Order: sequence, then structure tokens, then C-alpha cells
Amino acid sequence: DVNSNLLFKQINKIIISMVSGNLPSGEEFDLSYFENKDLYQVSLVPLREEVEDMISSIQIYQSKKDLTVAKVRLTESNGDYTVLHFKNTILNAKIPVETFLVK
Repeated sequence: DVNSNLLFKQINKIIISMVSGNLPSGEEFDLSYFENKDLYQVSLVPLREEVEDMISSIQIYQSKKDLTVAKVRLTESNGDYTVLHFKNTILNAKIPVETFLVK
């Protein structure tokens, strides 16, 4: 339905902003911070009911080596989860404009 589609768009926006290094405000999520010898972890638990109905938590793992996002885990309210692994990351790579042309 439309409300679910809008929520997925919002979730996508949140994930993209987090991967870019912009965390949501404390009004939208309860934020917790952890670290081990290799990674920083930010755990986000939604505070808004309409988000909480779909997502129970989001964990973002950031490499201490180069501060890039290494992994994102999105856990749904029903216990299912999706994990995104970022490997062989190339920072500030030059990408030809032709790559973005629709043929």
C-alpha cells in the first residue's frame, strides 16, 4: 500500500544518509555507540511508532582504519534482517560521465 511504500522510501533515505555519515536526530531514534578494536558501531532503535512497526533496529559498523561504513544491518520487527557488506571500497574514484547516461 501507499503508506508502506512511503515508509520504505523513508527507510532508504535514512540508510543512504547514514552511509554518507549523517546520522538521524535523537528525536527519531534512540542512538547507542559501541566499539571494538577494528570497528565503531552505531545502533539505532526507532522512536516513532510507524517506523517501529517495520524496523526494530539498524546497526551501522564503521571501520576504524579509514572511517568508511563496513556493514549495515537492518532488523525488521518480525526478526528478519538484511545485512549490507561494503568491501573493496574505493574513495573518490573518478567515474566517467558516460557511466550515467541512459541508453
